[in-house]
Amino acid sequence: MGKSDQTKQILAEELKRQCRTNPFNRITIGSLCTACRLDRRTFYYHFRDIYDLAAWIYNSSLAEYLPNENALPGIRGLEDALRQMKEDAWFYRRSLEDVSQNALGRHILRHSALANVAALKRLRGMDSLCEEDLFGIEYHCFGALGMIRRWLYHDCQPEPEHMAQMILSVMPEALRPLFISTAEGAVPPSCGKGSNSPEIAKTQGKHKNNA
Repeated sequence: MGKSDQTKQILAEELKRQCRTNPFNRITIGSLCTACRLDRRTFYYHFRDIYDLAAWIYNSSLAEYLPNENALPGIRGLEDALRQMKEDAWFYRRSLEDVSQNALGRHILRHSALANVAALKRLRGMDSLCEEDLFGIEYHCFGALGMIRRWLYHDCQPEPEHMAQMILSVMPEALRPLFISTAEGAVPPSCGKGSNSPEIAKTQGKHKNNA
């Protein structure tokens, strides 16, 4: 790990530590820097603000376990992501309480929606998805995050393996191939010509002839 990543990790661990005793919106850059014996310039060299640090924690510790355009970690990846959230439960409880414009919950919703769109397009070998698939992805991301927030406040019960199976059981049919593989490796058919969704249309790219 390089020096830059070490500094980021030190700040990340301190933020997680302070989340055990403080609401997220009461934690300041000053309190983090004082505890880590770093000056503010060092913090701002690495992060724009505390929300940026929180997003870095999520991206560096959880994102690799979830579907994306480069990999499909499957149901085991979802289980691993939930185990990591359980380990950092106080951080996620506190940060997901925050509903400000740059809150971590908003970042997770954007990231997971975009990643699922990219992964499903890659799996199907398509440049775009239909409106029903895009709606299903958004619906699933909002619902899953809400239930995970509830799970965090119930002492992370049931266990991550059971929680992952419950999420899978109510997942839209179009998304399930990202988490399970069929014997034939079949991919569900597309529901038709792609169209845009307000939240995640920017992942679609340009349609032919701008149709």
